[in-house]
Amino acid sequence: KEGLVILSLTAEAPDHARISRLAYRIRPVETAGEGEQAAQAKRRSSSVNEQFRKAAADNARRAADNARSRLDVLGSNLPDDGAIHVANQTTGRVLVLHLPPGEYELRDWSLSMRDEEGKVDLSAPNGGSFRFSVVGGEQRYLGNLHLSIKPRDRYSQSLSDARARDLALAAGLDTALDRDAVVYQPAQRTP
Repeated sequence: KEGLVILSLTAEAPDHARISRLAYRIRPVETAGEGEQAAQAKRRSSSVNEQFRKAAADNARRAADNARSRLDVLGSNLPDDGAIHVANQTTGRVLVLHLPPGEYELRDWSLSMRDEEGKVDLSAPNGGSFRFSVVGGEQRYLGNLHLSIKPRDRYSQSLSDARARDLALAAGLDTALDRDAVVYQPAQRTP
């Protein structure tokens, strides 16, 4: 049985800049059994043709995984459902996700914006994510993850409780949502 996860992702840009696209990636976190550790493995193929076939299959699998794991927050072709507006500008989105039980992480944000110097694409450096658990049959609110873009291509992220706003918007997105059953379980920042 799946669990229900509610969260909001918002962003702000410096003065005289406007964000045109924002996306995050979500992925399951592989957990080892008690006492287990992951070994580093290098698989060897017997022929060059077999190596190319495996590489092509791996690339196709990665592309499909990337498409499924992408959470589009801001962009020109997104519906207004779940959009968060501040001062007549869309600053983010509330998401309601049905996920199998397990551990997940939200990571790898990327955005495009236009400022006084032109268009710029920014993305998260390696590392750093927000982890959360999904329990079958439970409805969890993870919080509002806010990305603040600073001058000189710097950024900060914060997590806050915006339940009142987010659950009101989420109720219009998914009929399975029971606002009285939602538990506040904030995502945890990892290095």
